[in-house]
Amino acid sequence: MSLTEDKERCAKILRERGGLSLNWHRIRRILNKNSKSAVKDALDDLVTDGRIKQTDSQGLFFAGTTTTTTPPVVAGLLLEPDSTPLSGAMSVDNDLIDGNKSTAITSYWYPNYSYGIDFGESKEVAGFDVYCTHAGGIRSSWGGSSYDSFSVYESSDNSTWTLVSSGFDGPPIFYTADGITAFRIKLPVPKTNRYFKIRFEDGGATIAFDQTASGSITEIEEYFPTTTSTTTTTTTV
Repeated sequence: MSLTEDKERCAKILRERGGLSLNWHRIRRILNKNSKSAVKDALDDLVTDGRIKQTDSQGLFFAGTTTTTTPPVVAGLLLEPDSTPLSGAMSVDNDLIDGNKSTAITSYWYPNYSYGIDFGESKEVAGFDVYCTHAGGIRSSWGGSSYDSFSVYESSDNSTWTLVSSGFDGPPIFYTADGITAFRIKLPVPKTNRYFKIRFEDGGATIAFDQTASGSITEIEEYFPTTTSTTTTTTTV
């Protein structure tokens, strides 16, 4: 694929994500592109062309040059334990959104521990992909009904929380690698809010995959509702 095509695809991703800033690692994953240098070159060219901006401090890219509005800062969140899930502030831990799927945030994901995302502003979200590490090997199923139940909560202020759904028992596993397993939590209907968190609800000692391999969370990735358009436009970033 040519540099021009890579530039257009990168610009399209940033435009569609609106105010949500993204680092180049995440953009590369969305593109499903193995070449790091190609994505870097495309983004550097877009910055040079003035079609996108890059923050100085975090290396994040975002669309638009017509205003000086700072893009919202997206942050990872945790609360260990989350004893009163309908109230209480989550702490920031950006390791949850840094693109590293192999480094655990804490030793294990214990009952009543919550992890989430602050989008910086209200966003419509369809669900979350959650990556975990565990003892080496491929783990393609859950370790049992005592290790696989989750709830999702939402909040507008990181203080008062509302239950979205508590029905995520044995959510589907969609990715496995040596020592890494990822599962998907799809919300019953898309929800719009700034803060979301996922809480482990079972009575098992930790979350666990087959052969009772205890799991530790490494990364949360959001996904957004799929929209269908029949209109072709030539709008540029």
